[in-house]
Amino acid sequence: MSQLSHLGLAGLLRKTAQVARSEEELVWKNSLALSGLVANLESARPWLVRLPEVIGGCT
Repeated sequence: MSQLSHLGLAGLLRKTAQVARSEEELVWKNSLALSGLVANLESARPWLVRLPEVIGGCT
C-alpha cells in the first residue's frame, strides 16, 4: 500500500471517529431532552387527565 493510500485511510478513520463522536453527542442530548420532557409531562399529569373535561366544558 502506498504512502498516499495510508494517508487517505488515516483521514477516513479520523473522519469516521469525528462522525461517531457527533452521533454520540446527539444521542446524549436527545436522551437528556426526552428525560426533561418526561419529567414535565409527569408534573402535568393531573392537568392532562382533566383536559377532556375542560375541552368538553368549552363547547
